Amino acid sequence: MTGILTNGTDTIPAEVAGLGLTSHFDPIFNSAAIGYIKPDVRVFLHVLEQLGLGAPEVFFTDDSEGKLHGTRS
Repeated sequence: MTGILTNGTDTIPAEVAGLGLTSHFDPIFNSAAIGYIKPDVRVFLHVLEQLGLGAPEVFFTDDSEGKLHGTRS
């Protein structure tokens, strides 16, 4: 499974649909819908809970090193 967690806005669902990302990624998480943004550890905990996975089972990468801090917690 390959998913996305994005620090987005309420426009993300339309952008995802327009780009056809739903056929390539499942699931897609939007921080605007979750209520916390990366690097807040709570956004990562939310995603792990939704996926039913533990942190050691997930690989996370980002284009900004600063967004990785929450994953280390």
